[in-house]
Amino acid sequence: MNYYPLNIGDYLAHTCHLTHMEDLAYFRLINLYYLNEKPIEGTIIAIAKSIRMNDNATEIQYVLNEFFIEEDGRWLNKRCDKEISIYKNKQNQSSLAGIASGVARRNARSTGAEQTLNQTRNKKQETINNKDSTPLKLLSINYKIPKQTAKDYIALRNKKNAPVTATSINMIEKEAKKAGISLEAALKLCIENSWRGFKSDWLKAVKEYGKGSQGKTFDWRSSENGVKAKGVELKIYPNVGESLDAYKQRLLKGER
Repeated sequence: MNYYPLNIGDYLAHTCHLTHMEDLAYFRLINLYYLNEKPIEGTIIAIAKSIRMNDNATEIQYVLNEFFIEEDGRWLNKRCDKEISIYKNKQNQSSLAGIASGVARRNARSTGAEQTLNQTRNKKQETINNKDSTPLKLLSINYKIPKQTAKDYIALRNKKNAPVTATSINMIEKEAKKAGISLEAALKLCIENSWRGFKSDWLKAVKEYGKGSQGKTFDWRSSENGVKAKGVELKIYPNVGESLDAYKQRLLKGER
């Protein structure tokens, strides 16, 4: 121990009867005790020499007899033993806390490194997945579309600079369900009519346009569905926000 608690009031109360040399001997003896963290050992002459008081063996012997207990050739002091025990317990607790802190830091570093590794792996897997998510695999595997139909539709979309995505296919599938047909049938209609996408009312318009009325020639200009069907036939599609009349005029002129 490099330091110890010293209660000045207690010290003076217990040592006020000592001579100057006895007081010095007592102070140096407890310093020696705390320094070595164990009871004082050796002959009086050896002890006197260790505290640099070779000519004061009598004073040392008196102090030892009054403040220490001799046991198996060693001089014990209960107060010193108590303080040493407290000191060692604190040391052990600090050591354990340091070990725990070190373990926590290592675990944190390990966890951080593991998270980074997992993120790297996930990114690599995501890259691989993205490479595998080609339009052909998307249609043939995810949506169970025959490969030839898938290839034909992909070629159509490529001509129109419209990539095949899961979002676009989901929209077509939704409209196909509204029209009461399968996704495969909707894609075949797209291929046959050079449609980039599909709307349920397009199919309705085509059916109405082809049916006519009581064997008479059907005037496509007489209904909205007829106009839409004509647009499908001519492959001329309405512009965003375009009125039905304006669209009809473009169809009559054949303007795309």
